[in-house]
Amino acid sequence: MGEADLPVRPRWSSARSCSATPILIQISNDDLAAAVAAFSASDTPDTRRKVLEALTQGDLIFPMAERAPDDPGVVLVFTQDPHGHSVLPAFTGEGELKAWLVSGGHHAKAF
Repeated sequence: MGEADLPVRPRWSSARSCSATPILIQISNDDLAAAVAAFSASDTPDTRRKVLEALTQGDLIFPMAERAPDDPGVVLVFTQDPHGHSVLPAFTGEGELKAWLVSGGHHAKAF
């Protein structure tokens, strides 16, 4: 699988500050990268559908909170957008997760 660098304006911030300038994200899924590029160029019901279809065909990785060794549950990490709404970050590859979660941590994969 190849990687595509796509300019994206952040709509929420993580622990890092949100920049007003475009940032680059990497998508390690060619079909998803193409769908996101088409959606970025033209927000239509068809381009939205193609992004959702591409998401269902690949893996998503979510950051996880640390838990006790005897706790079998999964606790996902949420962040907040500038308006205080909860956001669940999801990543298409471990490299993307590691770039966001620089200090490391646990993750859960949905496939």
